Amino acid sequence: MDLSVGFKKYICVQLSGYTEDLNFLLVYRSPNSDLNNNSNLLVLLKKFSKIKGQKIYVGDFNLPNIDWDLVSTPGGVRSMESMFLNCVRDLYLHQLVSKATRFRTSQKSNILDLILVHDKDVVANIDYNSPIGNSDHIVLVFVLRHTWNLVRKRAKQKYNFNKGEYDKMRVCQN
Repeated sequence: MDLSVGFKKYICVQLSGYTEDLNFLLVYRSPNSDLNNNSNLLVLLKKFSKIKGQKIYVGDFNLPNIDWDLVSTPGGVRSMESMFLNCVRDLYLHQLVSKATRFRTSQKSNILDLILVHDKDVVANIDYNSPIGNSDHIVLVFVLRHTWNLVRKRAKQKYNFNKGEYDKMRVCQN
């Protein structure tokens, strides 16, 4: 899958199943991300949404000014937060993280780490675990509710008649 868009930090993983693929997009957007990188992120999200199969978008999007309870932002129409929310709405995504994911002394706690899905029933039991090491971000652990058939169809046996030794067969017939 080609998602080349110029966004700087992402990983895309596709797990191929017999009936449907499961696609993960893991994103890190720096809080110092410039306008070009921000635009590329929105393009990346749109391109990823067109991939066949189930899609899960996760990562640290670093958008502290979004109020996910109200799905709004105090920023203007041209703010990254506003453009991101419009993109999420346009792609019919559901944001599933409901508690703050970043805590730092003397700063307001925020939901910076997101789980975005098209079908909100695909994710269950989101656990908010302690940070690893000195990180100020908690660890999100979730369960996928996805029936996934890994069994591939058995290949059909095909004969290569072009490699038949017909002269030897004719000798055996006589």
